[in-house]
Amino acid sequence: MRNNRGFTLVEMMISVAIFGIVMTGIYQTYDSQQKTYIMQEHVIDMQQNLRTALYFLGQELRMAGYDPSAKADASPYIDSPGFDNATIGEFGVTMDLNGDRDIDDPNEIIRYALTNDTNPKDGISDAINTDGDWINSGAKCSLGRETGGAGGLQPVADNID
Repeated sequence: MRNNRGFTLVEMMISVAIFGIVMTGIYQTYDSQQKTYIMQEHVIDMQQNLRTALYFLGQELRMAGYDPSAKADASPYIDSPGFDNATIGEFGVTMDLNGDRDIDDPNEIIRYALTNDTNPKDGISDAINTDGDWINSGAKCSLGRETGGAGGLQPVADNID
């Protein structure tokens, strides 16, 4: 008499193979969803950094040439008080924040520029060559802020061209 209570080896191998195929599909779906989630997190972080940078940039642009005493001559070298060296790759603003009638305080001179746009300061990342191809130098182009010419550019927002 035969015992019909168990599974045969062939039935077990078929069920393990089907289980493997199903689990592979589930894992691929999970992996795809995880990559999408991580990419969306990066996009959200970039947007938030840009939003914050634009907020502070807007505040400082509105304060350009601020001179409560009207005697600081906040920008003696150009016609538009408050704006210095405005080019496509960088610009600076001056303001008399402490009301002492001059702009000799380092915090009263602010410069914004692209951190990876050194030559010829054309507003295009130096990681791009003249043919428009990327040079894989690993250097990202960021919007940087410098106060008073000290300390160099500090990144404010990443991936800006």
